[in-house]
Amino acid sequence: MSRDLVVLFLGFTLGALLCLVQYVLIRLRRWPRNPYIGIALRITRDSDDAWWQVHHAAAPWIGWAGLSAAFGALLAACGLWVGEPESAGAFSTASAVFGYAGVAIYWLGVKAGHRRPR
Repeated sequence: MSRDLVVLFLGFTLGALLCLVQYVLIRLRRWPRNPYIGIALRITRDSDDAWWQVHHAAAPWIGWAGLSAAFGALLAACGLWVGEPESAGAFSTASAVFGYAGVAIYWLGVKAGHRRPR
């Protein structure tokens, strides 16, 4: 089970860091329009104004997604620290629940940003 916890820890830490960087750069209006990372929908590809409106609306959701992923990573780290095989399954499950909740929150943020009136 410790290998699972290492994978969860690394994955959710990377996700939390990506959300943090994206959140801060969106708030500072320094997140450039690009086709790789960010909310790349048909409406956001049309103009810079649409890109900023959608990302500004999704920024709070991205922040909460990052916090959820960070908490999932913390739970995985606690499971690694405890190191008992009996508790590894519980830490792995709890870490996965919070980490994947972050993915769901991010997805909801994309939908919230997409539906924002212009």
